[in-house]
Amino acid sequence: MASFGRLRHQVISMTPRADQVAGSLEELAATIGNVSSIGVDAVDIAGFERDLRFGGEEFLAQCFSPAEVDHCNGEVDKLATRFALKEAALKVLGTGMRGIGLHDIEIATAPSGEPRIQLSTAAQSVAADRNLGRLCCSATREAGLALAVVAAEDISHRSNAKEHS
Repeated sequence: MASFGRLRHQVISMTPRADQVAGSLEELAATIGNVSSIGVDAVDIAGFERDLRFGGEEFLAQCFSPAEVDHCNGEVDKLATRFALKEAALKVLGTGMRGIGLHDIEIATAPSGEPRIQLSTAAQSVAADRNLGRLCCSATREAGLALAVVAAEDISHRSNAKEHS
């Protein structure tokens, strides 16, 4: 398992509850085993609300699926958190906004309330090309920020095992 001490120190300096997010990195790493990539994002909720007011329905349609919009029910903090999760997932995939975009990543909610990342076919292809397996995520809101972290399982050992068999 990778060491997250240095990252924990950087995150803690951002906000009082950021220690919770840094701890989530360690939990995610333990959950998925070999971590290949980690993405972290922070969204200023007030700034996001301004963008939402300015961009309106077009902004919502560019960033979110109808199911995500329905789930958030107009709650800006929930939308900002989903936006942060999508941005963190794009960082994990290593594409930024090139080739795939926010519409290729959907944040669903498990019955437990836990966020789940669902990738479009194009995003799944990028993940497969980078030997990324399961994506796990965690998010929180504190001090006017929506904070998100996404970790990806390294599945390159699966490819190597197939080659050697």
